[in-house]
Amino acid sequence: MSEGTARNLVTKKVDPFTGELRRRPGSVRCSECGFNGVVYEYSAFSDLLGADVVFCPVCGRRFDDD
Repeated sequence: MSEGTARNLVTKKVDPFTGELRRRPGSVRCSECGFNGVVYEYSAFSDLLGADVVFCPVCGRRFDDD
């Protein structure tokens, strides 16, 4: 795991329900290592949902742009 921070380069779009700028849940494009993908987590009902991504799953840097 690397030290420091990175940016999640996935473009934020307007959520039609709340009007806030948001990324698609789980979407990641790391500015440091170039990882581009989607991170999922299991819900209580065994459904796959987009995870709230705070760290890059590959290089371990914390995303500082949220």
